[in-house]
Amino acid sequence: MTKSAYALPFGRVGTARCAVQHAWPRLGLTAFLGRLTRLGHRSAMSLPVALLLLAPVAHAGLQRYRDLVVADQSANERAPSHRIRITYLGVNGYQFEAGSHALLIDPYFTRASLWRISTNQTLTPDPARIATGLSHVRPRVDAILVTHGHFDHLLDVSPIARKTGAKIVGSPTVANLVRATGLARGQCSVVKPGDRRTIGPWKITVLPSAHDHVLGSTPYPGTLARVPPLPERPNDWKLGEPLAFVIEANGRRIYLDSGGTPGVLPTGAGRIDLAILGVALPDSRQRYPAAVRALEPRYVLPSHQDDFFAPAARGFTFGKMTNFPAIRRMHTEERLPGRLILLDYFRPWTYLKRQARRNCAIAATHGLIETTRRSPRSDSIRTAGAIHCELLRRPKGNQQKPSSRTISNPRRTSLRRRER
Repeated sequence: MTKSAYALPFGRVGTARCAVQHAWPRLGLTAFLGRLTRLGHRSAMSLPVALLLLAPVAHAGLQRYRDLVVADQSANERAPSHRIRITYLGVNGYQFEAGSHALLIDPYFTRASLWRISTNQTLTPDPARIATGLSHVRPRVDAILVTHGHFDHLLDVSPIARKTGAKIVGSPTVANLVRATGLARGQCSVVKPGDRRTIGPWKITVLPSAHDHVLGSTPYPGTLARVPPLPERPNDWKLGEPLAFVIEANGRRIYLDSGGTPGVLPTGAGRIDLAILGVALPDSRQRYPAAVRALEPRYVLPSHQDDFFAPAARGFTFGKMTNFPAIRRMHTEERLPGRLILLDYFRPWTYLKRQARRNCAIAATHGLIETTRRSPRSDSIRTAGAIHCELLRRPKGNQQKPSSRTISNPRRTSLRRRER
């Protein structure tokens, strides 16, 4: 069947696309999909078909948001043993490093085309793209955490686990799907909300989560109580039981999920330094302010918002159903806690490097700091030398507190102190 003849219950793709191109700019995604629902097209408008229709609609890359992108000066630096280094692998995939240890979350490098997914064609891992992706990953990995069973989170996990020796941590459905690919039972660790695991330096707490809805339904729903036949098509990768994780190492605590709904907010996470929140679809964006307030993190990293149907080699491009301008606007206008940041593909960022703390201490000693309250747990620090860092500890005892005014001429201030 040719692309032009791919039939839908409400007409051919060409006709539907024409309607989308006229209605989408006026209504916006959420209102447009809602109108289709009221017209009775819920059965036709699954997530893949919605993406197919919206294929001409795309967003730019990270150029507009360079002020939000954080990265180490050199990607070749050794991961510090006293900090956590984070590398964005695309989609909702991450590598966390602590010294000689590494942890992966939802690695997906195959990035099958939109047409292949929308038409539910045969889907297999791409060895060449996986090899390219793994060139940015440690040769040995402690574990791979999987948030749920969809192909864009789980398809590549089995071959990656075989190459890195990683143990897979996920729900019962996730474990049964990877075992269907031939992975041994002993390489899977089945978890549920409330469970805790310690793997190397990583202390992992499992929390409940939810998957976004599209037109009132969940894409590829279902759970698997036993090992199924080998998954061959996108709809074979069942959602399963969505999970979120709190990952702790070196005194830092990171919350991560792949999205959610307003009815399921993160609870019981405790103190969070970095919140990685999936924002791919309208449901997860609607719950974003409440989720950030519930976590009160120092940093907030919106995730799962790139176009994962395009090869990573093309560079970061926002997905067709994402809306990062709305996320940024909400974060600013509602004065949400935490600093909003972004990561680019394969550019590591070391969370709160020791050098930043040393710069803060030096600047505080010379009275060059101006502090401004930004969130319940963090102070934004700005110095005359353009040092941007986080004030981790307040002065104790008779230590001098940071000045609350901007010092435009440090030398003149020093002279004034001597005169006194």
